[in-house]
Amino acid sequence: MLIDHKIKQITEKHVTARKTGSFNSIPVKSKKNVATAIICGYTFEGLLRRIEADNCTLLSLLLARRLRIITWGYRVSVYNGFKKLLNK
Repeated sequence: MLIDHKIKQITEKHVTARKTGSFNSIPVKSKKNVATAIICGYTFEGLLRRIEADNCTLLSLLLARRLRIITWGYRVSVYNGFKKLLNK
């Protein structure tokens, strides 16, 4: 189980990557390897898209993806998605 501070760092890295369009993913073969890579600081666009689809409202999603405007609601939704994912 990860502490909230680390999940906030992971969320911020992915939100920043969404805003700048610069993801630095590596090839991984399992869920455990993805979790390890995320904790090590890698960002995955596909994973973020999945978390966005499951947790974000349509408006915050459109603002983030199209206009690169990161709302508080978007940030909280992504944080909650990573929290669910990493604390399984």
